[in-house]
Amino acid sequence: MVEELSHRARELSPDERVQPAEELLATVHEADEEIEAEWEAEIKRRVPEIEH
Repeated sequence: MVEELSHRARELSPDERVQPAEELLATVHEADEEIEAEWEAEIKRRVPEIEH
């Protein structure tokens, strides 16, 4: 499926490829933000344990 999508995307003009590329990258960054928030919560939980 990925190979087919990649092949079809290459048939688009460079300007047409920008939109799906940006949309896909946005989903990756969303996941990173979720992970970042989870790490932040874990850090807040651990700091008091270390300080005591």
